[in-house]
Amino acid sequence: MEVLTELQKNRPPFLIRQLLKLLSGPLFLLAIYSVEVEGMVHGSKIALGTLAWMVTWWILRPAPWGITALLPLVVFPLSGTLGIVDTAALYGQRVFFWLMGLSLLAFALIKHGIAKRFALAFLTIPGIGDSTNRLLFFFMLATACVSMFVSDGSAVAIMLPIGLSIHAYVMTLSGQDLSENNGPRLRTFFALGTLYAAVSGGIATLVGMPHSAVAMDQLETLTGREIGWFTWMSLGVPIFATLLVCNYFLLRFFFKPEVNSIPGGRDFLFEERRKLGRMSLGEKSVLTIFLMMAALFVIPSLLPGILGEENTFSIWVDNAISIWMVPPFVMLLLFIAPSNLQKHEFVLDWKEASEHVSWGVLLMVTSAIAVVQALSSLGFTEVLAQSIRDASVTAYGLPYVTGLATSISTNFMSGVAASALITAVMVPVAETVNFSTVAITIMVPATAMGIVFPWAGPTVGTAFGISNIELKDLIRVGIVAEIIMIIVAGTYCLLIGPFL
Repeated sequence: MEVLTELQKNRPPFLIRQLLKLLSGPLFLLAIYSVEVEGMVHGSKIALGTLAWMVTWWILRPAPWGITALLPLVVFPLSGTLGIVDTAALYGQRVFFWLMGLSLLAFALIKHGIAKRFALAFLTIPGIGDSTNRLLFFFMLATACVSMFVSDGSAVAIMLPIGLSIHAYVMTLSGQDLSENNGPRLRTFFALGTLYAAVSGGIATLVGMPHSAVAMDQLETLTGREIGWFTWMSLGVPIFATLLVCNYFLLRFFFKPEVNSIPGGRDFLFEERRKLGRMSLGEKSVLTIFLMMAALFVIPSLLPGILGEENTFSIWVDNAISIWMVPPFVMLLLFIAPSNLQKHEFVLDWKEASEHVSWGVLLMVTSAIAVVQALSSLGFTEVLAQSIRDASVTAYGLPYVTGLATSISTNFMSGVAASALITAVMVPVAETVNFSTVAITIMVPATAMGIVFPWAGPTVGTAFGISNIELKDLIRVGIVAEIIMIIVAGTYCLLIGPFL
């Protein structure tokens, strides 16, 4: 702590730090542009350098994320890479409305208490609350289930306070104060268990994390193929289930809880559940919208099997109800569904919605995809894909190479940018080696969540900041968890990929 205080005292003045941060981005662009690589032309160098500039500023934050995302609108026209009209057209991405709709639904689930009600209902199942080991496993399972339908960051924000309150309750029962030195293994188990469960749960469905939308968008752009709800789950659910069990035992190995039983644990959870009261109209409206969203995701995949592939209605539904249409429809419902008839209130109003939408994240995702599309049109992704082909990567090794590249990059740069770029490169390689492009597309977001360092993303940063995890614990266990993630996801891609 004294060393940290001394370092803070000796930090350079703000103006110098800010200037160094601002210069870092353009320096990366110049460094990349100065390197001669066969097949790379002026435009592709500028686009790659701009992406490096953006990623650097997203990490160092000399400017807000959303403002940094607008750099191509300035750099591309000035450098002669693309005109302003063509550059602006790159920002017209459907993923923007996908993420906006899902983030607003996640906010509605949290605001009206549905997510917390679900989690507590899950944890009060008989036989769970009084055993520490069972409670920890089912707590991770509940977190994963929440993360299947809201972002992993939101799942951590919902579940971690519940986990830490359970930890506090256990310490109180044992007659100890709540200092960081009491029950540290149990506290760390709850914190990392929440983080790892949220990440694994997000893999199970195509709405679980923003990276999934980025990867799907790249696949459809490159191959014209759209991944259905059940197609994604046929690979995502086995990966999630295996990772959940592996992560539970991994945490049991590193952080065996100090207590084996929790006297009155189920009563404590029941009391928390009782405080929620009866379901309000707002909760019922949000639950109805959520179920409608799930139905719209699922129905187009089911109808051909029920009515036949040549049925007129099945064909119309398949053409009309794209997965990309569902989130905008959800947004519409959220603003017209009532939550309080007496006060003329709706599930969401625009003022609170605009305050809770992560506009910077939306622009960051959109701009990352835009630059990757520019790189693709300028030939860079083909150059990179060809270099991987020349390295003689086989179909059996491709999932693991993809997972390793994604895992490493997302711990040091934007997961969104890494997902877009790696998907754009690996999908053509998968086609070349006759491997499932769908499996590779799912492999990228399955390994795109950096969990080793607290600066790797908002999800791990939230878990680290709220729970006071030791940095050494986050890193050493995170490295093992990342290796397990790559092996599990890659193996399932090999086993299930041929059927997708």
